[in-house]
Amino acid sequence: MALSLIRAARCGAKPTRVPRGLILLALLIAATPSSGAGPDGSGYGPPMAQTGPGPGWGRGMGPPWRGRGMGPPGMGPGMGRGMGMLRHRYARMGGMPERYRGMRNPLAPTSKRIAAGKSLYLTHCASCHGDLAQGDGPAAESLQPPPANLSWVVQHPIASDGYLMWAITDGGMALGTAMPAFGEALSETERWKLVLYLKSL
Repeated sequence: MALSLIRAARCGAKPTRVPRGLILLALLIAATPSSGAGPDGSGYGPPMAQTGPGPGWGRGMGPPWRGRGMGPPGMGPGMGRGMGMLRHRYARMGGMPERYRGMRNPLAPTSKRIAAGKSLYLTHCASCHGDLAQGDGPAAESLQPPPANLSWVVQHPIASDGYLMWAITDGGMALGTAMPAFGEALSETERWKLVLYLKSL
């Protein structure tokens, strides 16, 4: 009705007499975001299903990401799944531990070190994150939230040396994920080799 009244006014036609209060109400409705808009009027769509722990991941708190994880659509299988997005958001909100901020890999990215990092990855990480680091390893189906698509994560600026070292060293216990901590299982040099390999993806 609001649109018909507006069109009639623009065309100079005389619409059926309608009380002024009803006209104002119609105009207000027309200017209000549709039910498909997000809580901030951003048009992200209807409330999304619960896909992860904690406030901010529940109904109506973000875009309706497709698939099992929380990555935006159109970016390939497993994009930004589970822990990758949880850690990404946690770090962006200032949750990254201070000791990892600004940390730089002391190892030069030689082919030998990257190959050693790949070997470590296949031994310790591929069962969850997959051989191509897309979050689709054989153990991924039983994990909730799902493992991160690391091949996507490392393409973004937030995936600094310190960020990756934090993920490998501390794991995901603080984030409520099954990501194990490798701070004691792997030496610091081995962990830096893993970082070299991930950055090479």
